[in-house]
Order: sequence, then structure tokens, then C-alpha cells
Amino acid sequence: MTNVVGSAMLIALLMGACSSPGVDPSPSGNPPVPSDSPGPLVPDVVGLSLGPARSALEAAGLAVEVVQGSPGGSIVVEQDPEAGAVAVPGASVTITLDELERRDVET
Repeated sequence: MTNVVGSAMLIALLMGACSSPGVDPSPSGNPPVPSDSPGPLVPDVVGLSLGPARSALEAAGLAVEVVQGSPGGSIVVEQDPEAGAVAVPGASVTITLDELERRDVET
């Protein structure tokens, strides 16, 4: 019985060491966000050029990853996560640059 209780206590201690109260772990590798903090909302940067898009994302406390969709593309045509999503502070937002007129439009 003592070994069972001791093992249970050891497991509880190890589990407590792996997580902090009030913090949600993040499997994506981004920093965890306290569960009582909603985090920043991802701004809508589609249609902006790289400079203003980067400024808006960084002002929201987010990092920027740029994907060049076509050589010379300078307009954000896609972003991930989408605008309005709640992000983890410091998380990356991937923006894809392309030429606006080359963007595929569904009819």
C-alpha cells in the first residue's frame, strides 16, 4: 500500500512540474498563454503591402513569417491564422505575398 501511495504522489509531483496552474500548454511550440488572458486578436492584413502588414502584426504582439507566392509579389493575399483569431502572444502569423491581380478568385 505504501508503494502505491508513494507512486501516486510521485506521479502527481511530476505532473505538477510539467504544467503550471493557469497556463495552457501549446503544442505548436509557441509560448504558453495564461488561461485567464485571451491573447491578441490577429489583425486583418490581407490586401496590405509587406511593411504595413508587418507593422500591424508586430503591434499586436505577433511575429511575422513571410512566404513569397510569386517573384516580385508585394501584396498580402493570404494569412494564417485568419483575421480575428485569438493568438498566443508572440505566436507567428504566416503571410503570403503575391501580385494582387494574380490572386485566384472563385466565381
